[in-house]
Amino acid sequence: MLNLTAIAISATGYLSVSPGTTGFSGTSTLNWGSAGAVVANSATVSTGSAGGARVDVTAGGGGNANFIVDVFGYYL
Repeated sequence: MLNLTAIAISATGYLSVSPGTTGFSGTSTLNWGSAGAVVANSATVSTGSAGGARVDVTAGGGGNANFIVDVFGYYL
């Protein structure tokens, strides 16, 4: 389980979180629509089966944004 937060946004864009080494899933997990916004969302995502606890984060759209990924829980 993750919290995602985008900060220092300069244009519209998105983050997509996918399991392990699967790459971009084609869907967004967090979207933002304007410069200067600070937006957050939570997600539950598998860590994949390719060794280790990994998730892929893809950032897309125009401009730049910094983001924070906070792991706050997991399932066994």
